[in-house]
Amino acid sequence: LYVSLDGATKSVHEKIRGTGTWDPLMRGLKIVKKKGLEFSTVFAISKLNYFETGEYVKLSEKLGAVRASMIPIMPVGRAGEDIVPSREELYQALKSAEKSAKEIGYQMNVWCFGPAKLIIDPRFVSTWSDCRRGKVIDIDPSGDILLCDVLDIVVGNVRSGFEKGLEEYRKNPFVKRVMNPVLREPCKSCPLRDECMGGCYARSLIYYGTLDGPDPYCPRVKHFEDERLRESR
Repeated sequence: LYVSLDGATKSVHEKIRGTGTWDPLMRGLKIVKKKGLEFSTVFAISKLNYFETGEYVKLSEKLGAVRASMIPIMPVGRAGEDIVPSREELYQALKSAEKSAKEIGYQMNVWCFGPAKLIIDPRFVSTWSDCRRGKVIDIDPSGDILLCDVLDIVVGNVRSGFEKGLEEYRKNPFVKRVMNPVLREPCKSCPLRDECMGGCYARSLIYYGTLDGPDPYCPRVKHFEDERLRESR
């Protein structure tokens, strides 16, 4: 069971989730724990809460969560560009969470950001960013298989059976493109290209209009952009 917890404090969580959402959440988690159900918390990192990740990790452990998970938000739906964290804010959030995880010996996950492995100590942190290898699929309530739950591009359906839907998924041209990206720079010459495969293709599509990368949050991308800026001068 994954539970959204977007702040380490009531004020920050309710600024994002709405007034009156904190107390019912805390009551619900007590019931879940009492029933013996395993659960993990999920924290969507934004400009509104990136400074609370350290305390969020400690709170998750205190509440009895198996682990604390984090994912950087993207500018889709009701999330505007004005609350998307900058590279610096995202890195600060990850380092703060890492510090708390090491202090209390607690496991945390980072979703949809492969370069996190280069920024934080992997002993207490695992990353999940294997979408380009087809290790995870998103299915919406209507049974549609989505290329990504952020993009809402339908690539199959499971209403006629999961195996049939999975076959549709594997044959879909969008899926094939995601799994076989035509990498551009700085990914093309990156020594980690075979592992990373261009990073998050959803962010790449949103910011650059292509599924081929790069992930705009990658540290190498900033270096590449700075180099191009210097060259243009």
